[in-house]
Amino acid sequence: MFTDARLALQISVCVMSAPAMETLAVVGYCQPVVRAQIEAVRGVASGEILRQLMERDLVRIAGRSEELGRPYLYSTTKRFLQVFGLKDLDELPRADVLREPIVEEPADDHYEEDEDEDDHVEDESDQQE
Repeated sequence: MFTDARLALQISVCVMSAPAMETLAVVGYCQPVVRAQIEAVRGVASGEILRQLMERDLVRIAGRSEELGRPYLYSTTKRFLQVFGLKDLDELPRADVLREPIVEEPADDHYEEDEDEDDHVEDESDQQE
């Protein structure tokens, strides 16, 4: 019914947990990265999540570090780029932009109401004296 080319073009929907997305973000921004660095950023063990991401072909072992024990270096795959609609890693949002706080302007009319309430409370206390 379907040709191999059509099957290859279909993108499967990836539903991931928040810890998996966190781990994938750390790998994406810090690659190549060792598991200890991922765990230092996240604050929890990430070995099982890395294994799951590797099974989904979103993360791969890119080599070994020169650090003591020669731990694996992890990086993202081409499938990671496809799933997130990126041509290359340069299209990832810059980390400094993500860190900027969202500042909402308070509505002016809300503060006017508070001032009116304060005046009303003072008037009541004056009446009681």
